[in-house]
Amino acid sequence: MLFAIAVDPRGSSSALMLWRDGEVGELVRVGEHATCDMRLPGAGIASCDVWRGESNWLVRRPDGSVHDVEDGDNFVVGRWWLLLLADEAPKASGLPTGSHRRFGVPDCPAAQGFESEDRRLADIDDDLPRLLGGGDGCAIKIALTRERFCAVVRRAGRATKIYPVPGTRLAVDGKQIAGPMQLGDGNVLAVPDSPPIRFVDADQELDRLLDSLRDEHPNRPEPASATPPGNAAPETTARRDPFLTPLEAALACGTLAAIVAQSVVTIARW
Repeated sequence: MLFAIAVDPRGSSSALMLWRDGEVGELVRVGEHATCDMRLPGAGIASCDVWRGESNWLVRRPDGSVHDVEDGDNFVVGRWWLLLLADEAPKASGLPTGSHRRFGVPDCPAAQGFESEDRRLADIDDDLPRLLGGGDGCAIKIALTRERFCAVVRRAGRATKIYPVPGTRLAVDGKQIAGPMQLGDGNVLAVPDSPPIRFVDADQELDRLLDSLRDEHPNRPEPASATPPGNAAPETTARRDPFLTPLEAALACGTLAAIVAQSVVTIARW
């Protein structure tokens, strides 16, 4: 699956996104010309091509160089910043081939998402990339920021990655990031002069809770197996030998003799 995402940090156009399933030989043309699959107004003569090879995606950049596409590959096409997200799972997101101009916010709650002051901002419930920032095309809104587009966020399997737009001052847990990174439950994202937002992942939170319970009860016994290893009979509580020891037998005989003698004396007195 290939996602191509273009944003114009200086212009007023909404962000553009295009995706393809990845059949061998499939070609995506990006530029201002009317024949391009992704049209970038104002790109001028700058253009690029992305196509699917036998085992991976390749890209011809505006400078004419050809490279293998890596997840998070990005470069400038005219005045546009182009981000390429690629994986080896065809139709991983279940989305039909297509493109759109706005990044919608899902209505259904999901395990992963973003919150601000205990208010849910957006859910991440599929593999569709989402823009983060203050612009009209952003599904994940940061209030009061002057940065129209700060980053692209995408989930891949159980992991969620963030790809910062070059030139923005986006920080994660107080440290400015310059390249893609994987988000974890509780990470705080912020740009200057704007309220921070928090990434939440219910699955990671549950894993941490289970780990803490295991740490609190490290000696909890394991459930007993129905059949011990080696098909050996299960151990039972040790039982006393049913036969008396010699000492116990002698004491018993002495006691019996004393009882008999006492009985004889009692009868004789009668």
